[in-house]
Amino acid sequence: MSDQPSLWDQTGGKVGDDHPLTSHKAAATVKSGSQKAQILCALYAVWPDRGYTGYDLSTRGLVLNAASLPISPNQTCTRLLELRETGLVEFKREFPGGPIVEAVTTPGNTGQVHCLTSRGQRTAITLSANERPGITSYAKKVKDPYIAHDLVVDRSDGRTVPRGVVPQP
Repeated sequence: MSDQPSLWDQTGGKVGDDHPLTSHKAAATVKSGSQKAQILCALYAVWPDRGYTGYDLSTRGLVLNAASLPISPNQTCTRLLELRETGLVEFKREFPGGPIVEAVTTPGNTGQVHCLTSRGQRTAITLSANERPGITSYAKKVKDPYIAHDLVVDRSDGRTVPRGVVPQP
């Protein structure tokens, strides 16, 4: 194992200028690296066929904070944004360049499904090879049959249709 700090060790996160001072203080100390690493491991467990929304990752308890509690969907989505900005995850698409796949989150709402890029896949393998305590049990935890189903949302009427099925009028 190298002496270089890994993704697990990163701290600090994004926060909007309009947020209160307490949010800025929290963002400066959050262990964002471990949260991002957990997201990569969760996405790797369902790669290449499936993905997760930020809501799925949060509500299924796949991304935990230092107190071993699930982080909020909002915080999960912030980590996903940071991972997209570094090229490790991307939106899952129905076909290359096609519409972004969405999945139902709460009644009447959908979220965009994320998946690993090839660089994210390599990073997830490297993270697993670092043999962090609990990584093996974590990888088993995410082998969850209740993962985001690939649904395409027809924006004209809000219906969801399984991937590959052409919406009927």
